[in-house]
Amino acid sequence: MQLEDYFDFNTEPAEHIRIKGTRIDIDFVIEFHKRHMTPEQIAVQFGCPLTVEQAYAAVLYYLHNKADVDAYLARREARWRERRQADVEQLPEVATRLRAIKASRSTVAPSEAS
Repeated sequence: MQLEDYFDFNTEPAEHIRIKGTRIDIDFVIEFHKRHMTPEQIAVQFGCPLTVEQAYAAVLYYLHNKADVDAYLARREARWRERRQADVEQLPEVATRLRAIKASRSTVAPSEAS
C-alpha cells in the first residue's frame, strides 16, 4: 500500500485532503501533530472514525511532503480568510434586514397579532 492510498485528494467544491473512509481532513491531524500530540493521542482525540494507523499515515505524509502540505495549508488558510472577510462584509446588510423585520413586527397592532 502506498502512503497516498490513505487519502482522498479533492479539488471540488474546494481543495482538501481527507483521510480515506472518514470525514477528517488532514489539516486537523497536522494541527494536533504540531501541538506535539502522538498519533495514538490524535486517534483518541477523534475517536472511532480515525485509527492509529491512519493518524500515523497522516503524520508521515506530512513529514515526507512538508513543503507541499505547508503550501496546501496556506492555500486553505487564505481561502478561509477570504470567506470570513466576505461574511464580515455582509454583516451590515444582514443587520439592516433584521432591523427592518424587527421594526415591522413591532408596528403590528395587538388586534392584528392575534
